[in-house]
Amino acid sequence: MGKLIERAGLRVGAVMARLGAVVFLMMAGPVVAHANALHGFCWGSQSCSDNGKNTPTSVNPPQFGFVTSSSTYQGNLLLTILVPDAQLGTDPTINGYEGGSSIGSFATSLQSSTAWTKGSLAHYLSLNFYGPVKPNNPIGAFTATTNGYFVYTAAFYGLQLEAKGGKNLDGPLFGLSGALPTGSYILGFLIQDGGIIATANSGAIYETGTPVVPVPEPGSLLLLGTAVVGLGLLMRRRR
Repeated sequence: MGKLIERAGLRVGAVMARLGAVVFLMMAGPVVAHANALHGFCWGSQSCSDNGKNTPTSVNPPQFGFVTSSSTYQGNLLLTILVPDAQLGTDPTINGYEGGSSIGSFATSLQSSTAWTKGSLAHYLSLNFYGPVKPNNPIGAFTATTNGYFVYTAAFYGLQLEAKGGKNLDGPLFGLSGALPTGSYILGFLIQDGGIIATANSGAIYETGTPVVPVPEPGSLLLLGTAVVGLGLLMRRRR
């Protein structure tokens, strides 16, 4: 399997930016609609399965990967995170793993300051600029948003994805450094010789878990209490 040796966030808000991304998308053969599809899965201490609508997980942040409908395919993987209704304060960071070992952290980029509110995700990402994409992930296939999705992307070069039902853990594995808002989705697009393999709508990782707010440890609470008492004594003396 190729390593996650390079990362490039794709911002394609203008035609020239899309042309600049040819280095990422260009392959030996023509890019056409692909009969295959990607399917998300969870790994580690969690599991998730396709329920016909999505692939939900209550673990937040999730650990995930993608496999193909059939056969092993190589190409460049564009990971896409859909965040409902509002931008995040900090762009998500994706952790990459190979053979059970961490191989680094990779920042994502906000695709556009304008949310995705209509049409297909492939069109919003301008992937159709290089040829038809199927499935094209229409916005009607997703839920839990009233104002659209803000889309964060990260590109990984030279990966090999395993076939569904095969050795999933032999392929690239991913995690996030922080939790996602409830209702977020994670999808992938594999751009390879002969076509763009998109994520089946039901194969998208769907985050149902609530982000956990860290609870201060007892030592931290004691330190905070001591500081408050000290501040109170200091104010009394000044009076």
